[in-house]
Amino acid sequence: LIHLVSYLAIFASIPHQFTLGTEFLAEPLVAGYFIALYVFVGLNVVWFRFLFPIVQSLALSLRVTTVRPEANRTTSIVIGGKAVESLGAEAGQFFMLRVLTAKQWWRPHPFSVSASPSDTIRFTVGARGDDTILLQETKPGTRVILEGPFGVFSESKRTKQHVLLLAAGIGVAPIRALAESLASDPGDVTVVYRVTDRSDASLLDEVERICRERNHTLHVLDGPRPNSPGFLPKQLAGEQIAPEYARLLALAPFAVESDIYICGPSAWSNAAVQALKKLNVPKASIHVEEFAW
Repeated sequence: LIHLVSYLAIFASIPHQFTLGTEFLAEPLVAGYFIALYVFVGLNVVWFRFLFPIVQSLALSLRVTTVRPEANRTTSIVIGGKAVESLGAEAGQFFMLRVLTAKQWWRPHPFSVSASPSDTIRFTVGARGDDTILLQETKPGTRVILEGPFGVFSESKRTKQHVLLLAAGIGVAPIRALAESLASDPGDVTVVYRVTDRSDASLLDEVERICRERNHTLHVLDGPRPNSPGFLPKQLAGEQIAPEYARLLALAPFAVESDIYICGPSAWSNAAVQALKKLNVPKASIHVEEFAW
């Protein structure tokens, strides 16, 4: 809604430039030139921001094909249609998903793909508010509009052989997709999945299967949060106290020589980035996708 109001405010301000602007009143050719520019930009905004996603989604007949409940109040929603692969999505990217129901058609939501894109696109949605709860109740056969893909949280940013994937909460969705699709040799990829309760962790079975089949190293870390800001579990009584960057290095010895992908709540992701900075990991090697919408 904010975006739509912003567009309207910008377009509403344009006529005043031509009725009150002395430069335009004195120079008809200049005024004509800028009118043409405004029309060109306006048509591009209308087409690419509004019409193209609608036309493309209808042409591909995009619909919900499967709705499957997952652990930790999450639900996987699979989108199918004609030539879905033509969307060109990569693991780690996200779409703006608009579900065409009476209550939800007017507002899209950003969701990362939670499985390597193929002839379907899958999103895993956490129950974090009224809208996401409604999404979890979507019926198979419901039409949808997808806008995207967006983002560079993908293998296209990778520059190194070793990769470290850090996930927490519903941030496991794009991390799971990356673990499935990254080109790698055995031992190249390490996955660290921070959970509160291992028995109720979203997509854990899939992450374990992928890591087992692809010979990735997996660490599932459960337990209470630390008293101070941090991204690893609170250390237990009797355990040797160590800073988080040292504990991370013990889990992922190649961390400094890796591309590192981080996805989770903002505070958790920031704590992980701070630990990596203390290891002198180059900023260009740290790729963060935050769920802060």
